[in-house]
Amino acid sequence: MSCQVIKLSNGEDIVCRVHKNTSSSDTSKLKVSSPLKMETITRDTSKGTVESLALSRWVQPYSDEQTFNVERNSIVIMTPASAGLSRYY
Repeated sequence: MSCQVIKLSNGEDIVCRVHKNTSSSDTSKLKVSSPLKMETITRDTSKGTVESLALSRWVQPYSDEQTFNVERNSIVIMTPASAGLSRYY
């Protein structure tokens, strides 16, 4: 299980844990857990513009499931989360 950043075709960015696919029957889906939506917040301060990262729940407020299947064809890019983001996550 690894912490990944996923950009979806609808424009959303999520950080989540990706599980290894143990079933060879359905390779069109990616199994993820603890997905959080990533949003960049821009604020103007006396020292200039500052950007910060906000993480909010992605699907959990609407479901009791612990894992979710994401269609692979809806993923634009997936990359390992940085060490800093992994700690923040």
